[in-house]
Amino acid sequence: MKSILFRYAVVVLVLAMAVQVFRVSRDTADAFLDRFGGRFVTVGMRSDRSGTAVVYWNTGKGFNEADSASVLVRGGERWERLRIPVPSDPLRAVRFDPLRSEGQVEIRDIRLETGSGRPLLKLQPDVIRSGTQVESMTIGEDRVRVVFPVGADDPTLHFGAMIPEEGGDQVSLPWLGFLSIGILLFVLFLMREYTVSVVRAVSRMRTSVTAWIEHLGVWDKPGRATLMIGGLLTVVLQVALLYPLHEVLDLPIWDEAGTMGGGAGFLRGEGLGILSNAPLSKLIYAGLIPLFGPAGAVFATHYLVKVALTLIVFLLAARFSRSILAGLVLSGVWTVSSFHLEFPILVYQSALIWFGWGLLAVGRNPLLGLALFALAALTRLEYQFVAILVAVALLFGLLFRWWNPRVSGLKNWTYAGMACCLVVYVSVNLTGWDAGIGRGWSAVKQHYALRLAEEGAFPGNNPFLEFGLVTERDFPGAESLSEAARENPRALFEHISWNIRRLPGACLDLFVPFNAGRLRYRLPLLAVFFITAVGLIEIGRSPRRATLDLRALVVGDPVTCIAILGGVLVIAPGVIVFAKSAYLLPVVPLGLAVVGFLHRMGSSHRVANRIGVLLALILVMGAVLGGPRPFMDRSRARPVVATLKAIEEALSGDDGAVLLGVAATTYAPYLELPDLIAVEPLVSSAGGDVVIEEVRFDRLIKRHDPDLILIDSNWSRSAYFDAAGAARLSKLGWTETAIPDGSLWKRP
Repeated sequence: MKSILFRYAVVVLVLAMAVQVFRVSRDTADAFLDRFGGRFVTVGMRSDRSGTAVVYWNTGKGFNEADSASVLVRGGERWERLRIPVPSDPLRAVRFDPLRSEGQVEIRDIRLETGSGRPLLKLQPDVIRSGTQVESMTIGEDRVRVVFPVGADDPTLHFGAMIPEEGGDQVSLPWLGFLSIGILLFVLFLMREYTVSVVRAVSRMRTSVTAWIEHLGVWDKPGRATLMIGGLLTVVLQVALLYPLHEVLDLPIWDEAGTMGGGAGFLRGEGLGILSNAPLSKLIYAGLIPLFGPAGAVFATHYLVKVALTLIVFLLAARFSRSILAGLVLSGVWTVSSFHLEFPILVYQSALIWFGWGLLAVGRNPLLGLALFALAALTRLEYQFVAILVAVALLFGLLFRWWNPRVSGLKNWTYAGMACCLVVYVSVNLTGWDAGIGRGWSAVKQHYALRLAEEGAFPGNNPFLEFGLVTERDFPGAESLSEAARENPRALFEHISWNIRRLPGACLDLFVPFNAGRLRYRLPLLAVFFITAVGLIEIGRSPRRATLDLRALVVGDPVTCIAILGGVLVIAPGVIVFAKSAYLLPVVPLGLAVVGFLHRMGSSHRVANRIGVLLALILVMGAVLGGPRPFMDRSRARPVVATLKAIEEALSGDDGAVLLGVAATTYAPYLELPDLIAVEPLVSSAGGDVVIEEVRFDRLIKRHDPDLILIDSNWSRSAYFDAAGAARLSKLGWTETAIPDGSLWKRP
């Protein structure tokens, strides 16, 4: 009896020590970030338009550009938390420039914080003082509402001094926690005889569980039944996280709306457009629009693409790791990622579905794999490099007999034939066979301006519309990437270097869970704890000697080679254009292939694989259990939906009307008015060049005779906006209707 009680006491002590270790780890990390993580001024703000906010601080040298930092403001109806790094020196005065134009902002909860988020100082709203170019300022109980007048270009506010109370910035390590851990360890040492017996019992239980798992085929040689069960679990988790996306998410404009509009155009007999404009995605929309309507087709595509891609990622993870459990948790990391759930432009994920499906098929059915890679290229043109790579590999395999590309069996021929027919069908309905060179140069110009905007050096408002402000300055007369390289190689080299430096962070952004803001750094701490535990368990195991045989890899596993080399080829254009997560999606199958390859080189007990599985499982469970599902907040702002409703009410079914406004061509497909004429005031059809001589309102109205004029912040904040002409609209009898991001004017 005494022995049993002592064993239970050991278990309780171990659990208590584990809890204490977690608490001390958390407090230690907080203390470390408090001491070495810097300081931040944080401001809760809501703005009616996007832009750049700047904080200036005075530490004894006055306000100057060197002592400042900027942050992007998204704008809209939702509150956002701006976090600006500042020095640790006493801030004698702080100036805040919320916008660089006219507009309206609300400000609340101004704090000086440490790196861990511990507040050192909190300012009340009544300490805010107006600076220059402020039309009105209303101080409420917990917030301040500020209006900046038309024509403002540098409005300022003042927060005063931000110096914490004496001793308020001191931090200390959790010595009491360390002492309690030491006491627990000493007690366990005194009870070492019983501790050893408990550890042995746990080890025997672990061996039994591992044997049962391996008996089910979860770790090795996954069978069809376990694949189906794992796939079903993955799909159920993904649907649970996505629902009710269609009631909460706002409709996209620009790229995705244009793709959906291309599908509607195909139904009207207009073809699928040019090769570089996602013709296969347009064909998919053409199948969904008759069932769900234009707006419903977008949400249906969200569900379809995201669930299908998660299933593909699961199958790839299981295939490369040879483990159903590893496939489940690794795909779970993707399932809960913020990028996957929230990113509005679906052609990138759609292309990855065809690429991943091709990787699954190419080993057993090379012709089907090649056709699927071609379908990926018909969705995003950069995947053409994979199709070319596989075609060349098949040709060399036939010539040198190191890869047998034969297709056997009626079923395999049927699948390959169906995929090839789809490739042919999309191809014959194209209206142009461009190689994407012109579109690629346009993307480089837009993202070159976007980089300058992130660095605070862009003179305009929207880099995607007004990139000519900087590209004509830095690359005068350039019509292609090669001409830009000859004109200003230094600027282009700096852009590519910046992209390379940004690459690791952009890749990691693909896997950040949707509630990372709530989880913060506690997941890495928990992960370190589990790594240590598993590492101690696996000490003493005999590793298999790792060998690297590239010839055996190429000949024996061409799928891994295709995933790695093909992924690199697809990512390469993104390094030139802009290192953003959407361009780096092939990192997902590429990473799975690399992990699987390293796993096969590793120990016979798959230590690295199991540690990775535990880490992924921690991440997934933490994300799922860490808070509400991502689309449960029904109070989300939906400005595009509200704007569409206002346009529909103003048009009243007038199919032959003319709509003038920025993004008018992407609002139009949602309206189901085939004869509606949409006119862009700032963008030419050639890919985004500002048409300077046509932006005056009198010229625009005379040339296009619009029935509706949509003026949002993208237009009103543009360097080419005719503010005087807009002010005359009411005098000419036009009727104004307020919309979330501006106003809608209807002709008399």
